[in-house]
Amino acid sequence: MKTVLVVDDDKEILEMVRVVLEERGHNIATARDGKACMREIIVKKPDLIIMDLKMPNMDGLNALDLIRVTQMNKQVPILMWSGDSDPEVIARATRLGADDFLSKSTPMPEFTKIVELHLFSLEHPELVEVLKKCPAQKLVGVLPGGFNSTDHPGWDAYPVTMREHELCVLLKEGMTAEKAAALSYGEVAGQVKVLQKMPKRWRQAYP
Repeated sequence: MKTVLVVDDDKEILEMVRVVLEERGHNIATARDGKACMREIIVKKPDLIIMDLKMPNMDGLNALDLIRVTQMNKQVPILMWSGDSDPEVIARATRLGADDFLSKSTPMPEFTKIVELHLFSLEHPELVEVLKKCPAQKLVGVLPGGFNSTDHPGWDAYPVTMREHELCVLLKEGMTAEKAAALSYGEVAGQVKVLQKMPKRWRQAYP
């Protein structure tokens, strides 16, 4: 179970995000401003932080800067989100160390997929990089999935879910996810296959 810290001064938004992410099986901590966020980081040690931009006492950008400068839980991904999509604000958040910047108008299903992708990436960064190199698939969200068997001898299977479709990433025997992530885009096609689960069969989606 992952711990997600949601920082926002809007109680209704906090509750909505808490309910949605708890339904996904995550432990949710909340804070109403940047200062409270600092206390929660020390106590809860979150795996991911979702931070509002405009808050009282300490806003999101100042909190982000403090977290990164002090290297407080330095590995934690921080997703900034706001109703403000000013390119200059987004650029500043990126410079300060934000891992992503989301609009509050993002549909909740897409929002949760992005959150899951960042959490999944903590444990499987190499596999995510492999999927990004498969041009037949646009990476939206990657979650743990289920895969039982395949008739592709000589390939190792890695189950994932993308866009709510069950997929199976096949890597040539001896080709680990770490090695595959280091391949060029042109080299991936010979070492990687992506299968998609259809109602009655598995269909090869890439290459």
